[in-house]
Amino acid sequence: MLAYARRLVDASAVATLLALLTCVVLGVVTRALNSPLAWTDEMAQYLLVWMGCLGWMIASRRRSHIRINVFIDKLPRKARLATEVLIQGIVILLALALLRYVPSVIQRNLDVEWISLPISAAFL
Repeated sequence: MLAYARRLVDASAVATLLALLTCVVLGVVTRALNSPLAWTDEMAQYLLVWMGCLGWMIASRRRSHIRINVFIDKLPRKARLATEVLIQGIVILLALALLRYVPSVIQRNLDVEWISLPISAAFL
């Protein structure tokens, strides 16, 4: 089941990236043709948000988030371990906060539509 979930997240990231690329290219081309599509900017913004979420999941799984270790690497081994535990704890707290508050945000946005498309803002 876990491998299936990983493949699903990876495939979603690829699909979202391709959709984002298509949306941006479509926006640029239609502007160049002097007939811009109003929805491409907003769609690209929301796809970028989803790319960030999917990227967070993938980077967390691979332990490859961008980090600046200059100070942590200079700490003694025990302090480095304690700092790492603290950092991971903060990440877990952030994830728990998202799990706690996201359902109510989704509920409040179900009847709100995007400005340029008839799509519920709850998808964001």
